[in-house]
Amino acid sequence: MNKHSSSNQKTVLVGMDGGIESTVAAYLLKKQGLNVIGLGVVFHEYPYKSLSVWNPKSLEDIKKICNQLEITFYGTNINSLFYSRVIEPVVSTRLAAEQFEPVIAWNKILVETLLEKAKLVGADNIATGHKAKVFKNQKNGIYSLLVPTDVTLDETYGLSRLSQEELAKLIFPLAEIKHSEVVKISSLLGITFVKDDLENKKRRKGFLFNKYFNEVVERFTAPSLRKEGRIINFRDGTTLVEHTGVHHYHLNQEGLVGKKDAVIDKSLIVVKINPRQQDVYVDYPGKYFYTHCRLMRFSNDPSMDLSKPINCFVQTESAGAKVPCKLYFKNNRAVVVEFETPQEGVCPRGGYQVFYNKRGVGALVIGSGVVRSSGFFQDGEYRVYPKSREEEEAFDEDQPAKKKVHLEF
Repeated sequence: MNKHSSSNQKTVLVGMDGGIESTVAAYLLKKQGLNVIGLGVVFHEYPYKSLSVWNPKSLEDIKKICNQLEITFYGTNINSLFYSRVIEPVVSTRLAAEQFEPVIAWNKILVETLLEKAKLVGADNIATGHKAKVFKNQKNGIYSLLVPTDVTLDETYGLSRLSQEELAKLIFPLAEIKHSEVVKISSLLGITFVKDDLENKKRRKGFLFNKYFNEVVERFTAPSLRKEGRIINFRDGTTLVEHTGVHHYHLNQEGLVGKKDAVIDKSLIVVKINPRQQDVYVDYPGKYFYTHCRLMRFSNDPSMDLSKPINCFVQTESAGAKVPCKLYFKNNRAVVVEFETPQEGVCPRGGYQVFYNKRGVGALVIGSGVVRSSGFFQDGEYRVYPKSREEEEAFDEDQPAKKKVHLEF
């Protein structure tokens, strides 16, 4: 018998952040007759505004909510885990001009922490206020992640790296409920909320691209790693202005400024970053696109047939749309993605892509992977991005005969 319930009453440990969604999730589970325990998780203790989005409201506020719901409360701190699994990779990839999706890692360590604490308190399951749904196939016993009823607030992208063992224990009480109904239920609880769930989620999704992210890099790296460099016209190689570090820039970024707030043409975007030389290349948008991506570390639904290509839909960023594509499976957890229509912009190495069997409510997550490279075909040749005149000349000198490179479909 677990220490918090009678022998025939199941116990659920709910991850709570002081917001409406996790509170309503806990309330609904209790209403179902389950023994509910609330767990507040402090991810870090850094006093930086840029990182506040990853933390819950104060544990004291969460405790008050648990008291009002008449459920047991616990708190825990995973500062070191957050640093090693979120901060370090986010910072190192930005300095390397690559990308790392923090929402994926953040959700993963949250679920891992809930499962660890669930064992300690004798809980049978864990739950969160995420908008997603877990489905168990009764024929093969495989658990899958599905898009929830409230498609506009779908969070399956950020949860797509969860394992079968984790999904088997996870409950999403809000899977079938629209956000308007969640708000309505919360208004009946007599609880004053100071945490804005939707605003926080929006800020987490845009974390890598907001003006405060530079602060994160600067707080956790030595000045010697953040050197000055040049912003260069990609087409003709001319230097436009100087900058104070490549960490201020990311691919497809617009509205650029240089050292001492030097302004350049607002319509230019970042199309390439050379972290070794500290050079940031810019050009006008509309010229850059990709039709294929090579992914590494692909994780798929265990029931998927990998012997032949499949048509599906892909979401290429946390707040992105699901677009049609075809998946070609390779060895060593590698896949090739062929988009139905060209995708505008430059796809960063390290970006995260999640695949679905369809669009809309009930769409099933069938796999996910990390971008290794992206490009397109031109005259039978596979190219990573358009080359400048200088690069074309260097390429011709180094290559006596042009080789046609094809992806092996």
